[in-house]
Amino acid sequence: MTIFETPKQSKSATEFLKKPIGNLRRLYLFLSFAWCFNLMVMKTTLLLNFLLILLILTGTACKKLQGDGRTVVEGQVTDRSTGNPVPFAKLVVRSQPGNLAAGFNTKEFEKEADAQGKFDFSFEADGDKNYALLGYVAQRYYSGSGDEDMLELAGARRNTDLKLKLKAYAWAKIKFINEPPLDTAWFYVTGTYFHPDEFGNNFFRINKLHKDTTVIRALEAGQTSQLFWQIQKGLIKTEYRKDYYFASLDTVLVEIKY
Repeated sequence: MTIFETPKQSKSATEFLKKPIGNLRRLYLFLSFAWCFNLMVMKTTLLLNFLLILLILTGTACKKLQGDGRTVVEGQVTDRSTGNPVPFAKLVVRSQPGNLAAGFNTKEFEKEADAQGKFDFSFEADGDKNYALLGYVAQRYYSGSGDEDMLELAGARRNTDLKLKLKAYAWAKIKFINEPPLDTAWFYVTGTYFHPDEFGNNFFRINKLHKDTTVIRALEAGQTSQLFWQIQKGLIKTEYRKDYYFASLDTVLVEIKY
């Protein structure tokens, strides 16, 4: 006679599913925690990056305020391209608010260099301002617009052995020569380092030119400037390019024949 053992009581279906459901719940909680943690890290990183950028911009925009008190300024004005002294140059002290990224747009006062281009003066600095020194000689020398063209001054300190380097003017004397057979022509002329005219243009046009004419244009000296001109006769346009070196305070003759 075969005797069959009665099997042990089996777990119910609910008890059987408890363990997998518990694992899924733990997995869900873990993934939720990981997602929240990652989101928190991303937000923190973005916040830190924002604060870093803000700190950099603030450091750039807000210069350190100067001290109050007597400020001494001593030095010499020279020609940027030759290094020669610039006699009797006008010295301009300009200021800007110390907590703004504004240019040095406020003119404080002017002084004048001596026959050797040397200067020595003092003024009372306001600690809420930054100061810079520029210079010029009318129609001969000027300070450029870049940071390297001005000297920032330390308020309530001695600023000595300064070298204020000015850019010099030069001039292109452009002579238009009408050669036989005499024609009427249209011209467009420009050049690197040409100074802008009253309308801000570094070029000029002449329409229906039929006689000899001379035009003088100022430009930055100490540079090799390429002049470009276009001559139009009827529907035909001809272009020319030529390099010229312009020394300080020099005038170079440029002949354009047509």
